[in-house]
Amino acid sequence: MYRATQRRKLYNATDAPVTRYLIRISVDRYPGNPERSNRLYREHPLTWEEINLQARCGDDPMRWKVQHDRDAFKEVWLLFENEYGRFPLYPGESTWIEYSYTVGDAKWGNWFQRAVRLPTKRLSVRLGFPAELDVLSCEVGYAVLGPSRSRAGCRLIC
Repeated sequence: MYRATQRRKLYNATDAPVTRYLIRISVDRYPGNPERSNRLYREHPLTWEEINLQARCGDDPMRWKVQHDRDAFKEVWLLFENEYGRFPLYPGESTWIEYSYTVGDAKWGNWFQRAVRLPTKRLSVRLGFPAELDVLSCEVGYAVLGPSRSRAGCRLIC
């Protein structure tokens, strides 16, 4: 089971309040073999129940609204609201959001890729794997980097 957690600091550089933030969840068990992947997801689509999407803005849970729901691709608006009220991101303000979801090994595969939106001032990625996996490299843009490794209990952190 994979648990992906993204943490982002958002800044509102517009002159209008931000009330939602778009995220994407995309899986591909067999990269490089689209026919095999398409067959898998037609027979066993990725479901909202298994994803178990959770999102927060600071300490506040966020609601979410489905934009696209495909067999291997989900697109969701994280809403700056919950059962207690709305908390938009006003012009000139910044905040941290965090969202996480799960995907089983049978649907994910042994790869991880994320798009970086511009402008991005700072980016850090921390991946935790079972220690028995042999993680060889991380590809960033056109560069392939050997991960720096450390152990945290039975986890390998890259």
